[in-house]
Amino acid sequence: MHQRFSRVLAVALATATLIAGSAMSAAAQGAGACPFASDAVITQVLGPSAHAQALPSGALCVIMGVGDSQIVITHVTNAFPDGVASTPDQLLNSMQPGAVQGPLGSAQFTPIAGLGDVATFLSSTDNTSGRSGATLVVQSGTDLFTFVMVNPPSNAQDLLAGLAQAVLATPSQ
Repeated sequence: MHQRFSRVLAVALATATLIAGSAMSAAAQGAGACPFASDAVITQVLGPSAHAQALPSGALCVIMGVGDSQIVITHVTNAFPDGVASTPDQLLNSMQPGAVQGPLGSAQFTPIAGLGDVATFLSSTDNTSGRSGATLVVQSGTDLFTFVMVNPPSNAQDLLAGLAQAVLATPSQ
């Protein structure tokens, strides 16, 4: 079960990160409104210039109009068929809260209480490009949500947590 979750998480984060890097061009060819984050919900949290565009799969949405940042939201249904995660450590499997330094960059993991069933915030810096990113990973029931922000502002954790709270509180369209 943990191997399956690790693969789901790795694919979700890798996909979101790749798409976030080219969010504007990808959204220009999108599939329409985001099925799990309406513009009404997004503008309530991020302001009137923010809007979402779904990519053709429908499981991934790009939000633009957030200053110099873009946000990519992924939604993987039934990622936790047995409700496997019950703590941030289990959610991120082998990742522990705290700082991690590697040859490609560094990351800081922070558990977030009161959001979904389990949530963890990751902030990272790529040593090669100097780009920074912020990711909020949330388990809600059997579903996995990731909220990835490229070029995040200093309040990225609060922005992503507010957006996640609003998305989780809104039934899918």
